[in-house]
Amino acid sequence: PARAEIEAGHETGAILKLTAFLRDNPGSALVDEAKYLRGRAYLASKDRVLAADDFQRVLSDYPQSRFATESSYYLAVCYDELSRPSQLDQDWTEKAIGAYRGFVTRYPDRAEAETARARIKALECRLGKKAYENGVLYLRMNAREAARVYFKKSIEDYPECEWACRSLVGLGETDLKSRRWADAIENLQKVAGICADRKLQER
Repeated sequence: PARAEIEAGHETGAILKLTAFLRDNPGSALVDEAKYLRGRAYLASKDRVLAADDFQRVLSDYPQSRFATESSYYLAVCYDELSRPSQLDQDWTEKAIGAYRGFVTRYPDRAEAETARARIKALECRLGKKAYENGVLYLRMNAREAARVYFKKSIEDYPECEWACRSLVGLGETDLKSRRWADAIENLQKVAGICADRKLQER
């Protein structure tokens, strides 16, 4: 009945049935499936924290379950959907990256692995943007060493993201304000060689 509720898009009904089943049948051989299905129902109803808890329970309590593979993927999806914009806290983003990486490592040939890799790249670029924005903020506050740390983090940790190029410009500006002429020239020359953005090159 719970499976039918999920297929019909009646997540609330499925959650009630599965919760009752888990309460009344703690030793059942179907507990892993019930937790997985309830996780899917919670996720469909946008309750990502409770969904993540069920998927994590499947992975920790039933690592050999036939539902472990999908639980591993959907755990990452829960964290991904909980992830917040770059200007806010990035704990969920980092959890999502870790969960997607774990999934790809364990199941590299699964159909979902390609999506997982793409999401890893997108989320890493969000962290690169966060580091860049921190650098800009500290530069405005004239805290040059702190700005330098964050610009370098964006460049070194996320070199394939567009924010690495912006951070190179920011690092060059930081060096100019610090009168570190040689470092400024070196970093700003890299912009022309690495960044395709013409406005950044002109700047």
